[in-house]
Amino acid sequence: MSLQGKLEALRQQFGVETRSDALIAILRAVENVVTANHAAHALKAGSRAPSFELEGQRKATVSLTEQLARGPVVLLFYRGAWCPACNLELQAIQAEATAVSRLGASIVAISPQTSDQSQKVAKRFGLSFQILKDAGGRVANEFGLNWTVPPEIRKLYLGLGIDLAKFNGDERWSVPLPARYVIGRSQVIEYAEINANDEQRLNPSDLFPALESQERRAQPRVQAEDGDRTWKARRTVS
Repeated sequence: MSLQGKLEALRQQFGVETRSDALIAILRAVENVVTANHAAHALKAGSRAPSFELEGQRKATVSLTEQLARGPVVLLFYRGAWCPACNLELQAIQAEATAVSRLGASIVAISPQTSDQSQKVAKRFGLSFQILKDAGGRVANEFGLNWTVPPEIRKLYLGLGIDLAKFNGDERWSVPLPARYVIGRSQVIEYAEINANDEQRLNPSDLFPALESQERRAQPRVQAEDGDRTWKARRTVS
């Protein structure tokens, strides 16, 4: 099959609109080889999630600790607006936002890209959740996800018109591995999916068993708190 034919096949496989998107899919395949060792060292289920406070595209600071006080958190590491599969994943997660909320959880995305880029993405896809600015990939690094694009691969990026220095607003050329987590109220990672293939990333259903488990654990606590409030109310009346 010719290169043109292969690009068209990739375009159909990944549901992308252009052949340049298919070239980005090929770039992802190259990255998978380069970053295999990084993925092996990323935080997995059972690890404690690092705390963070980052500014979102709405210019408000979001704290993991504060989010967890309200319920579990679905945490996405989003590479940037230049990544077609990442954009499709955001849309797939947004489609499940109501179901996630019903389970008492919230969604937060983290990206090295500028807040202006994230504002455009949020508006374009109608996102109900924040994309937080992770300058230099500091938080991604704490999760074991950050990597620096080597010069030989930078040439491939630039050949596709992707200048990460401009997208991210710095010269580090750092980018996170695509990943998503479910973090429980106790700040322990209940579910981890790192560097998954692009087809798998478009299916958020694997998140729900962990979220449902968190909801079941929360119910006895809520019932106990309700009972305690009722007992105190009765005691006050008597």
